[in-house]
Amino acid sequence: MKITWNRQEARFEAVLTAGAMWSGDKDALSLANFSCTGPPLWIWFATKAIIISSLRENRPQSGLTITPEALERYTALQALEAVNTAVKAQLDLAKKALRKEQKYQTETAAPTEEETEHGRDFDYIKTVMSKSCPYIPPIVPPPPTTLCQICQTPVYFYERQEPPTCLWCEFPGQISENKT
Repeated sequence: MKITWNRQEARFEAVLTAGAMWSGDKDALSLANFSCTGPPLWIWFATKAIIISSLRENRPQSGLTITPEALERYTALQALEAVNTAVKAQLDLAKKALRKEQKYQTETAAPTEEETEHGRDFDYIKTVMSKSCPYIPPIVPPPPTTLCQICQTPVYFYERQEPPTCLWCEFPGQISENKT
């Protein structure tokens, strides 16, 4: 496989080996994230030096050569991308520190007048409950269909006897008269 530099398009282009090695070259280019123009020319290309470096690390079986002009552009782009990566890392650290500082400032800021409720002796801060622990109401089963033979109130499973009688009617003197 041969890597060339296309001046008009300002990109690296790969010339695949003809014959039995073509499939291996295509797989190596796909693995290295090269792009393809598609039909009818099927030109495999890359615009970044990191893609060429990836191809260099995973060389195809046919071998890998690069033209002098492409090598010159590759070394220049590689140096530029290394500087850009360092600057981007510094920018990411600065953004992280800024977010951390902004979060600290919002947490320690005094509450506004809308957030404060003035009481007689104290000032209260209004808060909003988060949705992290939602309230789920319990599932209440329907009342039983079996009714007491005396008072016609529902008879629950723990009161069952023959004939169905509720606890109030079964023990009239022992249970308080307040039926709820």
